[in-house]
Amino acid sequence: MSGFEVDPVRVNAAASGIHRIINDFTSIGVDRIVGPDAQYGHEGLHAAFREFCERWQPGVSALLADAGTLAGGLSVMMRRYEQSDSAFGAAAGSAWPGGR
Repeated sequence: MSGFEVDPVRVNAAASGIHRIINDFTSIGVDRIVGPDAQYGHEGLHAAFREFCERWQPGVSALLADAGTLAGGLSVMMRRYEQSDSAFGAAAGSAWPGGR
């Protein structure tokens, strides 16, 4: 494919960054951001925020799973790209007298 180029450092950095974010969110958990009643000044507000976080958690979990799939796909893609690039380089080098 003409003009196709991949920067392996950037793609690997993106995958690593996604994994770091997933780990951060997994260790925090949405349900842990709800504090005690006294911090809210009103039981109704506290209850509403607690319910919001409880309902939000499954969505966050689904997004984290999707992000993990994306990061895993980037990592697999980069391994395959690097293997193909190495194989092509070896094949091209052996086609020329004296190598590449």
